[in-house]
Amino acid sequence: MASLVTIVELVRRWAAEKPDAPAYTFVDYQADRNGTRETLTWSEVDRRARAAVAAIRRYAEPGDRVAILAPQGLDYLVALLGSCYARTIAVPLFSPELPGHQSRLRSRSPTAHPPAR
Repeated sequence: MASLVTIVELVRRWAAEKPDAPAYTFVDYQADRNGTRETLTWSEVDRRARAAVAAIRRYAEPGDRVAILAPQGLDYLVALLGSCYARTIAVPLFSPELPGHQSRLRSRSPTAHPPAR
C-alpha cells in the first residue's frame, strides 16, 4: 500500500524540484471584464505559506481553529495552505468587506472558541 502524501509535502517537494514552474493562477474578472491574471510559482507558494505560518503561530497552536478572512484570490489560497503548514484547522469565512457578510461573521464568532493567549 502506498503511503499518504500531504498537500504540504507536495508543495514543498514541487518548490524544491520545480521552483519556477507556475503553481496557481487566479483570474480576477472584477478588476477587468477580460480577466486580470496573477500567477504564483511553487517557490512563491511555499515561501508565502511559510510566512503565513509565522503569523498564525503568534495566535494559534497546532489543532486550533484559524479563521481565513480574505477575498477570493491567491492570498486566500496561501492562507489556507499556511494553515495546513501550521497544522491548524482552517475555517474559511467570507471577508467582512463583502456586502452582507459582516453579519454572518458576527454570528460565527461567538461559537469559534478562540484560544486565550
